Amino acid sequence: PRALWASVPLIAVSDELTSEQTRILVRMNASDWLHKPLDAKELLNAVTFHDTGNQGTKSRIITFISASGGAGATTLALSAAEFLASKSTERAASTCLVDLDFQSANCGAYLNLFNQFDLAGIIGQPERLDVELMDVIRLSRPSGLTLYSFERPQLPFEPQGANFVFRLLDLVAYRFDDIVIDLPNIETPWQNSVLSTSDEIFIVFELNVASLRQGKRLYTKIRELRGNAASITLVANKHKRKWFGNHFSRRELEKIFKAPHIKSVSMDNALLTDALNRAILPSEVAGRARFNKDLKRMFKERLDDAAR
Repeated sequence: PRALWASVPLIAVSDELTSEQTRILVRMNASDWLHKPLDAKELLNAVTFHDTGNQGTKSRIITFISASGGAGATTLALSAAEFLASKSTERAASTCLVDLDFQSANCGAYLNLFNQFDLAGIIGQPERLDVELMDVIRLSRPSGLTLYSFERPQLPFEPQGANFVFRLLDLVAYRFDDIVIDLPNIETPWQNSVLSTSDEIFIVFELNVASLRQGKRLYTKIRELRGNAASITLVANKHKRKWFGNHFSRRELEKIFKAPHIKSVSMDNALLTDALNRAILPSEVAGRARFNKDLKRMFKERLDDAAR
């Protein structure tokens, strides 16, 4: 019978085992063993750790990364997460935004949400992070969207920093269907892993030479990592209404990147400043603004269920 369920993790629960009983468990390819009486938290941790996702839908990872500082990836990541969460109560409960910018935690700061939890003990021992603690350290929005955002500038340099990030990502992948990641454009131990496992990647750039150069470098890097398997959307942010701007047409951008999916988002400084000052999203300030219409059109095309 075990052979029929070989792909399903087996967690054994029993009193102390003899050597012969332990050998039987090994032959059955057991994934874990828990001692009676059973501790509920230990069981939850064991199931979380060993679950492969084979019985459910694989989480979708959607990553936003700026080609240059201030290009706008954080605003777009927040907007994308809220776009998905706004579809229904169920979608909101299964959507999560992870802010991997530990220098400033801008996703939380943008919405005036700050994590007061002291991470010091957990970062030193990432195995302490479990599904129960994930509920304690989460931030949330009225829509039901879950946000993980922590300001800890030294984290990328801490001995267990990378293990903490990987543990965090493993747990959100276990818990949520749609995971939106705001990934800073700096070399970290987890950057390549995130880019390698993302289902959708949005590279956000501005229409100036420096940002375009960085955007091209980033696009080339991801293509080298993933080949043609990666679904990449290039976003020309803050463009002026007269085509793309003063110097670059769509045709020129397609020639620079040698890529078809190039989208543009209108510049609207007044809207973005108002949203930031009120700690709400641009869509909550003026949903019919051109900026929001551009985002909605792009997200519907690239993120709606039909595009999955």
